[in-house]
Amino acid sequence: MSVESFLVLSVLFLFAYPLVMRLALVAARGSREQLLTLSNQIVYDPKVDDRDKAVVLGCLDDSWSPWEAPRMALTWPMFLVRRAFGLVHVDRRDPFDPRMGKFIYHWLISISAANPLFGALLWVEFFLLILVGKIKGTNGDSALTKAEKQIQQVMCA
Repeated sequence: MSVESFLVLSVLFLFAYPLVMRLALVAARGSREQLLTLSNQIVYDPKVDDRDKAVVLGCLDDSWSPWEAPRMALTWPMFLVRRAFGLVHVDRRDPFDPRMGKFIYHWLISISAANPLFGALLWVEFFLLILVGKIKGTNGDSALTKAEKQIQQVMCA
């Protein structure tokens, strides 16, 4: 690639990326509203475990941060490798509140909208996780549920 081509691509990126960010923020507005609604339901429900409430409040602090998607995109693969070799223990509490899964889903959309470049990378990582789950013979839904539990219990705390 020549220097001129690199400069042209750089200028295009500098003009296109803010437009992509704006479109992502507009697209995520409904999901962010759901995020706030679910957080209120979870935090003010006396039946919900205090640890889950702390996770929700911690995730809310980071849900508009442009730094959360890069952090997740870079640490999630390392966590999965460490988890695969048994170096990380995940406390699996049952029953799993389905509102927490929905909350994490909307939180992921929110952090992806705050930084679309790393947000896209994060979604590719989750897609690969689901594919690996299907290749190993597990149901893709169960792989996604496990990923949501691990995010909820380890990455947000």
